[in-house]
Amino acid sequence: MTMKISPEKVFEINKTWHKYEASIYHRRHDEIFRDEIELWQGIAKKYLVDSKYDILDFGAGTGFVSSIIQDYISPNSKITLADPSPEMLRISKDNINHNYSNFVLIKDSKYEINGFKNKFDFILLNSVLHHIPDLSILFNKLNHYLKLDGKIIIAHEPNNLYYNSKSIYLINKFLDTIYSYKIIVKNNKRIASTKISGNLVSKVNKELLSNDIIKKELTASELQKLVDYHSPTAGSIVNKEIGFSKNRFMNLTNQFDNYSIDDYSTYKYLGKRKILGNPFIDKVLSKLLPNCGSKIFIVLSKNS
Repeated sequence: MTMKISPEKVFEINKTWHKYEASIYHRRHDEIFRDEIELWQGIAKKYLVDSKYDILDFGAGTGFVSSIIQDYISPNSKITLADPSPEMLRISKDNINHNYSNFVLIKDSKYEINGFKNKFDFILLNSVLHHIPDLSILFNKLNHYLKLDGKIIIAHEPNNLYYNSKSIYLINKFLDTIYSYKIIVKNNKRIASTKISGNLVSKVNKELLSNDIIKKELTASELQKLVDYHSPTAGSIVNKEIGFSKNRFMNLTNQFDNYSIDDYSTYKYLGKRKILGNPFIDKVLSKLLPNCGSKIFIVLSKNS
């Protein structure tokens, strides 16, 4: 991330962006809703069905994760959906069984949700962390909200190793040629595909300027780099220096002395490519290159 801007302003930019993206979020991010359902069904079956649990869906957005796990949890369990965007939470209320849930607004970049110290057995985050510039602040808060012996379950975060693996690059380049997948290449650098509505960019810029968050209009690429702060594909050119890894998660939890990694895997070896044989190719590559899928799944346990 090269643009210099405070975490507080990045939070406000994200909040404003998702205000205007809320109504089209499902359409713009169909890969989440298409590819992550089975993953979260598996998580629910493995972790959430046996007992009464308090569950925090942090960065819940339109309620995707909660809408899946609500079909598996005990009737005595409770889901709290927390998000900075009132517009996102409003949509989530249409997707969730209200007998199981309540909704909390995250008001600022300190990620405070009052009254929840040592409250939750599970904290779930799907496609959230790459939006947050200062992850140490967030993990301090998550640790505050999580009970001893509780778990933080994270999915759909960009894997840095995927973008730095020569093997993955060559495999995907070969598949692009075979299937005529169109990807822009310039000066031997892959250019990220950014389908961002000019209307969306205009609305976001107008509100950010009126609220004195920015001093001049930002381009679509500049906005995307701030919204998807830790994503290698944010902006116009893939940035191989950013993203997540197992070591990065270990470093984030090293500020505490009682966390361990219960489960870790990577998936989606073909990125956003939709070609014949995707599941088979993904399975083969997961055996050959187990740490090089484009997305990360990790379970962190807070040990007593």
